[in-house]
Amino acid sequence: MIKFAVLDLKDICIKLLVILTILVITFLIIKYENINLLKKCIDSTLNIYNKDVLSINIAKEEKFLDFLKNEIYVLNTNILTKNTNNISIENNNKNNHVDTNLLTINKINNQNYDLYYDNINFEIKNNTKYNLDENNLIKQDLEIFKDKSVSTILIIHTHGSESYLGEEHTDYFRNEDNSKNMIRVGDELENILKNSGYNVIHDRELYDYPTYSGSYNRALESINKHINENNNIDIVLDLHRDAISSNPNFAPTVNFEGKEASKLMIIVGTDQNGIQKHDNWRENLKFALKLQYAGETIYPGLFRQMSVTNSRYNGHTSKGSLLIEVGATGNTLEQSVNSMHYLAKVIDEVLK
Repeated sequence: MIKFAVLDLKDICIKLLVILTILVITFLIIKYENINLLKKCIDSTLNIYNKDVLSINIAKEEKFLDFLKNEIYVLNTNILTKNTNNISIENNNKNNHVDTNLLTINKINNQNYDLYYDNINFEIKNNTKYNLDENNLIKQDLEIFKDKSVSTILIIHTHGSESYLGEEHTDYFRNEDNSKNMIRVGDELENILKNSGYNVIHDRELYDYPTYSGSYNRALESINKHINENNNIDIVLDLHRDAISSNPNFAPTVNFEGKEASKLMIIVGTDQNGIQKHDNWRENLKFALKLQYAGETIYPGLFRQMSVTNSRYNGHTSKGSLLIEVGATGNTLEQSVNSMHYLAKVIDEVLK
């Protein structure tokens, strides 16, 4: 007896329509360089797909959504850097820089904040609709690192293959040699913190190789594994190199006592997108504020403008989770390694 599979023609047609729609949208984005249109269309397509086909809660489908966000990020960094309309321009020394981390932000209620606290001021780029209440947060005690003898810092690199000018690298400044990429930068921070008496775990895996897509999901699995194995992990630092911009030679640099160092930029994720749960973001922001304040006090100019975003970037994993951009493509590996000495000192000042 021959058995036949019964196919739901309506279901197949809707799935094919969804796939075709995404392909058409992607083609249009590549042709016309409009990332906002892509995001809106994908959101609309997902809503239709969710209602008529899957009848699921999209909030629980984080892997698929993270994949889409990664793909948008790739388009953002590799295609749209020529489009500078309505994008914040940052002046730094000799270069004008289009900050690619600001390309995918929600422009609604997009404000610059000047933080004044004990005569120290710095800017925060708030890419969300939230009232940050930064002047109140910075005065509150941290809920992390109560006991240095057991509290642990986890250093990880979601995009560990990111590399710098002057190093052998593949396309888009990437290098799988861990002596020439972000892993080397993390090694420096690990060694300095350990020598200062801190418990440190450095995850040296490359989560963006051999494929960039899904790197945040792969990194998240490892972060959760580390936390399950060591429940004393209070701080998770995800070290990156800033993405390629319209000026790949852009090198945010600061000089302390004759030594050049890459500038740092702290990115704090939130649950603004309404999809991914992130109850810790205000605690993360509190930690970031204290780091930036200490940095401006000890090493003025070490940090660039802080960015608070509508995506969580795995910041939900602890009350001390931050993404830190170390320099940009125009910086050198040596400059970025140097900056870890100053970052370690700032961390020590805040935690002690």
